[in-house]
Amino acid sequence: MRWLVLRIFITAIVAWELVSLSTTKSNVNWIACALISVATGLGTFIWFSYANSNNKVDWSRPFSLTEPFLPMMAHPLRYWILAAFVLSVGGFLSLFRPIIVGSAPTALGGTFLGMGLSIYLGISLVRVLVKP
Repeated sequence: MRWLVLRIFITAIVAWELVSLSTTKSNVNWIACALISVATGLGTFIWFSYANSNNKVDWSRPFSLTEPFLPMMAHPLRYWILAAFVLSVGGFLSLFRPIIVGSAPTALGGTFLGMGLSIYLGISLVRVLVKP
């Protein structure tokens, strides 16, 4: 149960921080958003391909919310799924907050949303192509 509470706490803190970011000084545009997202997904895929060969990795119950997600090298799927969820939620809220208050969405929020989604895609590709 404490791991679920910790996951909720981490998600809330990161989402709050991403929504609170000042986008007026950001020089991230939509092209950079796409490049960062693609690089994140490819990096995740490459990292998981490497981690698959490690015998100390626990691949059992990869989607458990009540099991530990740390250390990362012991429970990589749980860790990266949490990271993807946190970035997706924070990015979604950061992207759509300006729409709610009546201004244009910024690429900074889209970058975090794209990073979260690309981590999900990287994990999915590894599970299909490499099969941990």
